[in-house]
Amino acid sequence: MARKGLNDQVREANASLHISKRGLDLIKHFEGYHDRLPDGRCKAYLDTIANPPVWTIGYGCTEGVTEGMIWTEEQAERELLREIAIHELEVKRLIKVPLNQYQFDALVSFSYNYGLARAKTLRGHVDRGDFQAAGNSLVQVYPVVRGKGVISGLLRRRKAERDLMWTLPPKEVVASSRKLTLLSRIRSTLLALLPVGAFSDYLGYFEQVKDYIVDKKYFFILALFFGAWMLMKWFENKSIEDHENGNYTPSKATSYTEENEVDVDAINNDTEASFDEAPVSELDTEYGPAIRGAGEASGTVAQ
Repeated sequence: MARKGLNDQVREANASLHISKRGLDLIKHFEGYHDRLPDGRCKAYLDTIANPPVWTIGYGCTEGVTEGMIWTEEQAERELLREIAIHELEVKRLIKVPLNQYQFDALVSFSYNYGLARAKTLRGHVDRGDFQAAGNSLVQVYPVVRGKGVISGLLRRRKAERDLMWTLPPKEVVASSRKLTLLSRIRSTLLALLPVGAFSDYLGYFEQVKDYIVDKKYFFILALFFGAWMLMKWFENKSIEDHENGNYTPSKATSYTEENEVDVDAINNDTEASFDEAPVSELDTEYGPAIRGAGEASGTVAQ
């Protein structure tokens, strides 16, 4: 059997990734649902923040959209997921390192809004595994629209994408914390011990276990074990929630330092260089250099 190359291993590692609910919610929040009509449907609008302006509808969809087009909310949801699936493939095609779920979500959100193929600076940092620099480049380089400067809505979005990129998925929060890893092992042990008493008595292995069951002490011990398991599981879930809210960093997790100074000129060099370097993709052809998300960028989405 031929030995798999590094790129094949990376593709396999990322192949199973798809946008999570948290990533989808981020995209929907910042794209907004526009232009909403009184009956709940939406009508195409001209996104003037994009350069050049582009007709957009629903949750930032642009493909095949023309003036006067009207969609139902269900249609907007369906088309959003269809377009996101294209960007998922684009992230998997362009990125050369394994990603965790939230790193993938952040890059899909960015690709949907800006286009990953032409983001040379960001891709370079990610492909080196430097997510400190990658996260900061989102804020320093990509809230800028050429000829229009920094767009406040894009800056908020980039910070949200950076925060998501730097957040560990739940399983990795546990694996990156000595305390939570220990508690997880204790919980697994308790779970394995719960049926031991009854099973051992059934087989007649331990007379003392039979005495516990007769005296109902076993069930008391079982209740204690179950209570301890529940308490440790609650602590684990609380730690994961605190991490996602930025209030807890696992002991073995990478610490990141925010750098928020925007380089207004960097996007010009980044974009022009990436057009020359990046392979032409389906996205390049369909969407061109438009930056999407005017609804949130103009401040019409709830903060």
